[in-house]
Amino acid sequence: MQKLHSGIEDIIVLGPSPDWPPTLPDVVFKYWTDFKALPDRIKLSADGYHAVDAAFRKVADNEHVRFVSIFDALCNSDGCLTHTPASRSELLFWDDGHLTVEGATYIVQKLGLAHLDHAQVQ
Repeated sequence: MQKLHSGIEDIIVLGPSPDWPPTLPDVVFKYWTDFKALPDRIKLSADGYHAVDAAFRKVADNEHVRFVSIFDALCNSDGCLTHTPASRSELLFWDDGHLTVEGATYIVQKLGLAHLDHAQVQ
């Protein structure tokens, strides 16, 4: 089995992001049509995320690399964040697992990863 850590600095294993079936824009639009407001957060079940995060964290620990939970960074007991703090119109995701530019920028800053050189991100 190939090791994750092979002399490369700053290896970070990211856990899964919130899943918005069918997509976050669809969920936000439905919320808006139902409540005539754009939501800051929407509740999602955390069941599967914590198990996957635990498995990823174990691998990261064994490989001596950093693990970061995207779910924990975006979600709390009130729900999962739908947009950046700058604007309710800056959604974090376009579809299943694909961040918007604003969403990616926000997550990189929130997770403290902004110091990484773009060439290092793979």
